[in-house]
Amino acid sequence: MNIEREYCCPRCGLIFFAETTIANGTVCPECENSNRTDGLYACDSFGYAYAYKNIVNYLRERGKKVHYAKNHPLYKNEEEQ
Repeated sequence: MNIEREYCCPRCGLIFFAETTIANGTVCPECENSNRTDGLYACDSFGYAYAYKNIVNYLRERGKKVHYAKNHPLYKNEEEQ
């Protein structure tokens, strides 16, 4: 059974949906980080809730920010922001 979950990539800040199973690896479509390298946070987890501020600060230090994938319902074009 495949389940679609919302993930946040702490490396590039992308929030995206991905189909997942217990056995597969999930990969960020923007920077190709995976749950097996630098890790991904499921947005519906307590780990993400606790790590959110640190993720934002880490990205800010590198000139990046949390943003949504184009197919995400909360996506806004950069020109609209």
